[in-house]
Amino acid sequence: MVTLNQNFFIPFLREVWLSLGLCSADKKAFHNVLKKSGKAMLVVVGGAAESLKSKPGHIELVLSNRKGFVRQALVSEASLVPVLAFGETDV
Repeated sequence: MVTLNQNFFIPFLREVWLSLGLCSADKKAFHNVLKKSGKAMLVVVGGAAESLKSKPGHIELVLSNRKGFVRQALVSEASLVPVLAFGETDV
């Protein structure tokens, strides 16, 4: 799973995130993970901006300025598998 770079600035938490398999949301991290055969990444494209716009019964996707992950997948020759979770705003 990919998370914000700021989550790795706190020393102890950095080690926790790394042990859980999280990686930084930057080009270098994407490339390092995707160049390994058989590795997959989970990218929540909308992130915090999308979660703050959530309302019960309503989905608003934040995708307009979020294209870097597609570029990195193309460069690394990785497959993209789009997934949309329905009903998560109703929980």
